[in-house]
Amino acid sequence: MQLNKIKKIADTLINYSTKIKKGDYVQIISDVNAEPLILEIYKQTIKKGAYPKIHLSLPKQSKIYYENASEEQLKKFPEISMYELKNTKKVIYISSPSDTRELEKINPKKISIRQKTLEPYTKKQTGLFLIIHQKHSQKKQICR
Repeated sequence: MQLNKIKKIADTLINYSTKIKKGDYVQIISDVNAEPLILEIYKQTIKKGAYPKIHLSLPKQSKIYYENASEEQLKKFPEISMYELKNTKKVIYISSPSDTRELEKINPKKISIRQKTLEPYTKKQTGLFLIIHQKHSQKKQICR
């Protein structure tokens, strides 16, 4: 994305969509593909006097988790993440996956077990969701 476009999107997310204010605790949850936008949101959030925290997921991270996690791990509730969520004023989710088929060969039972475990957490999640699609041929990110 062009720098001006990134700044405009970040400004819209911060000042209009989420209305971030001084003192707000803000989570920015995304994957590394949206790095330029994440950093601009982070910068503008700090300038607002808020307290941002970035949570990133890496390519293949979910695949590695589901291929290797035991049933005990799949059923372990993320207490620290829930604590953070309960104490956060605003959440911005940016989805920009590099491989939308990453989990297609994973046993659906494992995914189902984890989703059931995370249900109280996902019900508590509220925020702004932004999906950015990447054009692989041009290696640019565009917002739709």
